[in-house]
Amino acid sequence: MTVNNLLRQVKIIVENQKREARLKGEGFNIFSILKAEYKENQTHSNFIGELLNPNGSHLMGRRFLVAFLSVIEDDSLDHQTTTVTLEKNIGKVHIDEEAPENSRGGRIDIFLKDRNNNSLCIENKIHALDQKHQLVRYYNYNKGSNTVFYLTLDGKVPSDDSACNLTPDEDYKIISYRQHIMDWLEECQRIAVDSPILRESINQYKILIKKLTGRMEDRHNEQLIDSILTNFEAAKTIADNITHARKKVCKQVFDAVFERLNEEYRNHPTLNVKQCNSVHHKFAQVFIYDSRLDKESVELYFTLESFSGDSPHYGSRLFIGILNPPPHDSDFVKSSDTLTVYKWIINEKQISSYEGYEPNLADHRTIQKLYTDKTFMQKFIAHIVAEASGYVEEQYPELAAFIESGEG
Repeated sequence: MTVNNLLRQVKIIVENQKREARLKGEGFNIFSILKAEYKENQTHSNFIGELLNPNGSHLMGRRFLVAFLSVIEDDSLDHQTTTVTLEKNIGKVHIDEEAPENSRGGRIDIFLKDRNNNSLCIENKIHALDQKHQLVRYYNYNKGSNTVFYLTLDGKVPSDDSACNLTPDEDYKIISYRQHIMDWLEECQRIAVDSPILRESINQYKILIKKLTGRMEDRHNEQLIDSILTNFEAAKTIADNITHARKKVCKQVFDAVFERLNEEYRNHPTLNVKQCNSVHHKFAQVFIYDSRLDKESVELYFTLESFSGDSPHYGSRLFIGILNPPPHDSDFVKSSDTLTVYKWIINEKQISSYEGYEPNLADHRTIQKLYTDKTFMQKFIAHIVAEASGYVEEQYPELAAFIESGEG
């Protein structure tokens, strides 16, 4: 079968899946509406932790906890006495550069512990970057009685900088939203069959996980896998070129947004515009900056990012903010509450959706719409430019006064 024929076959499967989702009303998702899809702790850790908590508001006691331990195949805990803690503080972070195995401290996303001092910790990763020696630090907590799980959307391995010399399956275990969390949520729904509000709340979260992982209903997924395996050469050709195809659209948007912003500020007395990195770099940015700032630093530059679709922040959704590079101690920062993205960004604002499409160059719906509808492409770019320039107009007077005072 040719590539085009395979694409047509897969398109039919995808359309059937979409039609079924529409009939079920899955387009209405409370997490998506509240823009809480990618918030690791506020959304995902909190929801999972509440279900795991035997004293949770679900009133199902330990049944969800027991189901979870069964799915991840862990028998280290006495579930009758297990308690759940979110963002467990295990002490001040200590990084030992010469002996990484001695690093310790930090905050564990989800922490389970029983009366026998056995513990289980879950490092929850949606899109955030691994922290230095992160898994090692968690492994060293309650060492000998602690099991570390690394949870990601698709079961990817942690970075070497996080795991260092730890051995997967032996020193830590990898679990995924796509398989383990989805299987567990389905079991939770069965447990909550007679509690309609709880059951449907779990279903809402399950729909979100399906969206984030691209997982289909089992029947459609089997059809898709069959089509791929039957036409594996054509499928491999598509897989090898899909990132290249997406990057083509990324570059079109990146260049167009830069050109429009550059034109808008061309005659501005102090503000300049430039691109930083290409769309093949994780952080493809448009900088808007005051010409009086230090040219050797990007401190206090406005940054609009990332046009690569590969950013670990906010699931690659476009946002704008003011840069606060290491050591993250700009005098312009008035409160730590204004800092996000590991203290890199001051007063961050996410670009809003446009006509139901996410400002996200990793989103398949957005990419397809941008490429196939040139009128939409122009309006989408104008939307990004308008929100970015509106943000600058709002933030720049205070920033300019700070620079003029000689503090910047």
